[in-house]
Amino acid sequence: MNDDLNDIIKFDRESSQLDFKRVFYSNSKKEDLIKDLMSFANVLRSGSKYIIFGIDYKTNGERDIIGIDSPFPDTAMYHQLVNENIEPALHFDFFEYEVESKKLWVFKIFDNHNPPYLMRKDYRNLKKGDGFIRRGDSTDRLVREDFDKYSSLSPSVDFDKFLEIGFFNDHNCKIIEPEVLLNFRLPSAIEKERLQVLIDQKKKSENKRITKNDIQNADPKFKKILEANYLLQQIQITPRIPGFFDEEHLSIEELEKELDLVDKRFQKHDYYALFELNSQKIFLTIINKSQNYIEDASIKVLVENLDGLIISEEIFSEPSERSLIQNIGRYSLYYPSVKAKEQYYVIEEDIGEIKHHIPTNVFDSGLRIVFGEQTLEKEILFKIFLYGKNLPKPLERELTIKPTIPKRKNSAS
Repeated sequence: MNDDLNDIIKFDRESSQLDFKRVFYSNSKKEDLIKDLMSFANVLRSGSKYIIFGIDYKTNGERDIIGIDSPFPDTAMYHQLVNENIEPALHFDFFEYEVESKKLWVFKIFDNHNPPYLMRKDYRNLKKGDGFIRRGDSTDRLVREDFDKYSSLSPSVDFDKFLEIGFFNDHNCKIIEPEVLLNFRLPSAIEKERLQVLIDQKKKSENKRITKNDIQNADPKFKKILEANYLLQQIQITPRIPGFFDEEHLSIEELEKELDLVDKRFQKHDYYALFELNSQKIFLTIINKSQNYIEDASIKVLVENLDGLIISEEIFSEPSERSLIQNIGRYSLYYPSVKAKEQYYVIEEDIGEIKHHIPTNVFDSGLRIVFGEQTLEKEILFKIFLYGKNLPKPLERELTIKPTIPKRKNSAS
């Protein structure tokens, strides 16, 4: 699950990893608190789980942030309550969080890799040995199938010793040196320059146009020539056709309007030129040398958000003349999720099973990265976190990118 709390609160729906509540547990509902924390800890999915109080959540996914007005309580009493009643030890944080000037209370349940979590003793209506699990947006009792899944986990396999991740088709490739992009100009910048030249030329031409005053004040022997030239100025040799872009017959004002529209009209051309024609297409390879599959795997990569480094959030199709007036839309269903945060780019992709001894490609469509001149002589880290249903904790790796100056191509002799 995405760990940006603002995004979770505003956009995520209730699930086996998230629950919203209007109010906090009263003293008479402490057994519900124990049951809820236990149910999230027993979910076999990677990532943190959250219970967030102060949200009025509707079944259609809409929500109102109403907040909690009470003073925030002592967290120690809740840790004591959970530790005394649940085994094995259950990890969670309890804290206050502010959104839109409203105070919310949050339970974060994380790093619980030893299910099933069960009642240690009787507590009110909860009996020793009781166990619960979150399924979708509801809580159920643990059943035989759940215990079978827990027993099938293989904590004895230390995948960390058997996993290799590298760039491209080589799991041993830990460092790459892509070329930086130099002297690149966006199509919109080229078009703006072209239109500006036309505008400047027309302005100079306007200054040389013959006026009626010129004719009246002219020497009589030149009047007939000036009158003839004046008439030619008023004639459009090629008539304007509605909807036809004939720049030669556009006025200065019309050309200036076209200049103002360039960024919008050429947006897709800019993205295509930058990310499809001039970016580096990067993918990763994973090799699992153990004798077991990694189940339900997913990957998250953090890349520092540096000046001059741009990672595309999608794949762009080649634009046509018709596409100048179309909106930009997603072109590929197979591109990873890319989100630009203040400090990092966060890249995520679901992988599925990682079989043993068979290379698994990640970002197979090619992660589009542009390395600008500002990235020269920098070491850019790819911080990798691999999650899996049968991984007790994420596997972490680091790869390195060192952008370099483009090599000169040999000229033909």
